[in-house]
Amino acid sequence: MPHTSDDRKPIFVYGTLLQGESNSSLLRGAEYVGTSQTKPEYELIDFGPYPAMIPGGNTAVTGEIYLVDNYQMARIDRLEGYPGFYNRQIIELEDGKRVYVYLLTRAQVTGLPTIASGDWQKR
Repeated sequence: MPHTSDDRKPIFVYGTLLQGESNSSLLRGAEYVGTSQTKPEYELIDFGPYPAMIPGGNTAVTGEIYLVDNYQMARIDRLEGYPGFYNRQIIELEDGKRVYVYLLTRAQVTGLPTIASGDWQKR
């Protein structure tokens, strides 16, 4: 499990938790690490008011990395409906950083459009 010396965990966000988006306030107090991209192994799906990332595609998804404490992670878990809706997993980003990310399965997104750019804010 990736973690920092003070036990904050790196999380990769790619939708409504991004700076300037509707749920960004949940990351107030978290340390912003910077922007990054996944390896080109995912698809970004358009749910309308929010996106979902699924494994098994060929798109590099753009997002931001934050270091969050257990309280912040629990708040984000509630937002994402984890573990009942989204699944929280550890993935390796394009630059080799290992981070937590929330993913859906292909079966959960059947019939929904993809965001070809992999960037929610440029959809």
